[in-house]
Amino acid sequence: MTRKHCTIIWIVVWVLFLNIACQPSEQLLDTEDVVVAKVGDRVLNLSTVRQVIHAYNTPSDSLAMSTSYINQWIRNQLMMREAARYFSTDEAIEQLVTDFRQRLLMHSLENKIIEERFDTLIAESELMDFYDQMKSQFILREPLFRGMYVKFPNETKSLDQFYKDWKQEEVHAIITFASAYGEALEIDTSIWRTWDEIKGWYPKFSLNTALREKSQRRLDTKAQYYLKIAQKVDKGQYSPLTYIEPQLKRMLLYNRRKALLEKYKEELYEKALQENIIKL
Repeated sequence: MTRKHCTIIWIVVWVLFLNIACQPSEQLLDTEDVVVAKVGDRVLNLSTVRQVIHAYNTPSDSLAMSTSYINQWIRNQLMMREAARYFSTDEAIEQLVTDFRQRLLMHSLENKIIEERFDTLIAESELMDFYDQMKSQFILREPLFRGMYVKFPNETKSLDQFYKDWKQEEVHAIITFASAYGEALEIDTSIWRTWDEIKGWYPKFSLNTALREKSQRRLDTKAQYYLKIAQKVDKGQYSPLTYIEPQLKRMLLYNRRKALLEKYKEELYEKALQENIIKL
């Protein structure tokens, strides 16, 4: 589309907006049917444009959006005309349209069934049973750790006392002091971490030490770094339930959804047999 045509569209839209702004409210309904663009026998009414731009508050925003929408609409209609010229009698295209409509209808029906009948609650016993069935498929390729990590600037006061509490595993004192003075803090020992994640906290922590001992302390010229392992699971063992729980729940819900839809299909089939809808 040439610059001249774009300018004409812009002027047409601007004039329409001016006319609407000057019209009494009772005449606006008639204005809604004004044709703003036409390609062959396809027309674009002002009412359609207004539906698209209703969220734009300022006149300049509305004008720019309207002009862009009309330009795009014209191009799309030209593409459709060209496609129809090449494929208007193509049975393959008609079959694709039919197949797509059928898939769309089935997808809408499935969504309706899921919305009305699907139960997303998973009992703990069900999750445990599923874990027992599936855990052999979740063998660890690297060790996992749960623990605490704290970093303090070297100038932090009372670090000697903190280190004593750290070695004696005085959890309350550790959390209180670390929460008040720690620069970096990870105290949720329920979260499983890979060693790469722990190395992201401080690269000089030792994996070999972590596999043998619960606690590590590292110092450099700027800070002190503390790592305490609450629990570890070695490479080659089953993944802990809490580590793969989100994945297991997704699998359970997928299976439940699939079973629900299969049951609905069987119910339809049995009903159709009883009503002699199916002829074999």
